[in-house]
Amino acid sequence: MLQTFLLAFVLAIVLVALIIGAYFYINTRSPPYLHDIPTKDAFVVVTGAASGIGKSTVDLLVAKKCFVFALDLNETLLKESFGDNKQVKIVTVNIANTDQVKEAASVIEQTLSQKKAKLAGLVNCAGVLYREYCGLVETDESEMNRMFGVNVFGLIRMTNAMYPLLGKNASIVNIASIAALIGLPFMSYYSATKFAVRGYSDTLRREFLGMHRVSCVEPGGTISNIAAHTPVVRETSILKDKVGSMFKVLMGDGEPTMQPSSAVAQVIVSCLFSSNAPAHVFADFWNMRVKFFLSHAFGTYLFDSTLEKAYTKPDDEFNKKYSLNKALAGKSE
Repeated sequence: MLQTFLLAFVLAIVLVALIIGAYFYINTRSPPYLHDIPTKDAFVVVTGAASGIGKSTVDLLVAKKCFVFALDLNETLLKESFGDNKQVKIVTVNIANTDQVKEAASVIEQTLSQKKAKLAGLVNCAGVLYREYCGLVETDESEMNRMFGVNVFGLIRMTNAMYPLLGKNASIVNIASIAALIGLPFMSYYSATKFAVRGYSDTLRREFLGMHRVSCVEPGGTISNIAAHTPVVRETSILKDKVGSMFKVLMGDGEPTMQPSSAVAQVIVSCLFSSNAPAHVFADFWNMRVKFFLSHAFGTYLFDSTLEKAYTKPDDEFNKKYSLNKALAGKSE
């Protein structure tokens, strides 16, 4: 009896220590942003600017007196959002298309030349998600190519095109995802693209030391509309009964708590204009940061074991109650 009590006491102390450690880790991992770089009349390029995190970033940059090149594939949304704004130049571009990126770079270069300016920053925010959820081995090659084409190669293509236009000590902020921190089942290729962005950002940052600053922002669940179409669960998937279980583990029984895109935009702009911007920022509510710290502290065991238990008891009621296909629309990071 005494041994059991002592063991429980020791485990409780270890758990408290982990929680306290997580708190200090989370609050000291990134130093307070200095905000020591002037924003007035700074020229910044933002991709994926028509909606979600990209749009919120443009709005915040405009409020800080920056001049913004707002890039997106959706010209209609760009015009609706920024058509009359003198601080924003709209550039329609598909970053998955090399020729279009070159044309966009030419337009930006001409404008900078006219204003005798250089870019202070580049925000690579454009990205796409799955059109439907299914197993890794069931994903169509065209879908795989679409995600890598935008999320990885498009981001790299934009960085290569903008690099010659960067001014001294400029900043590049690449947007990854929580999916770059933990591989999410049924979103496997999306996770793979975000892991790639994280690795690419690390390499670029080390190459640019002493020249430019590079940060990778990894948002958690964010109110956004990254998906071109509402993600749905593929009816013919052999794993379809597990999809609901996975989302239940991630989100709980009720409506998930999503951060506003403006919160992520604040982090992005802080990285752009702070000389001490961190290499990585996991942008989410504090409780989610604690949750993922503990997941990493316990390795893969905590998440995997919880997921495995959920798989053994598929929750049809949850799928019905949560109306998965509808609830996820417009709520993906």
